[in-house]
Amino acid sequence: MKKFLGLAGIFAGALALAACGGQESDAGAADVDAAAEEGQTVDASIEAALAGEHRSDEERARDVYRNPKETLLFFG
Repeated sequence: MKKFLGLAGIFAGALALAACGGQESDAGAADVDAAAEEGQTVDASIEAALAGEHRSDEERARDVYRNPKETLLFFG
């Protein structure tokens, strides 16, 4: 019985991943276009967001390990 439940869980997880993988989103494209219209580059927009007052000192300290700017530029 436990083996069956384990296999069912693996199958359900694989099914969920497959369902998510086929959809493309243009949500970020609108932000990039808006930044370009305002004369800002994506790079400058990311830097402005990272420097924002809404981020705590703890979040900024983790940037060394998380590389948020590089990650966002990589994924577009």
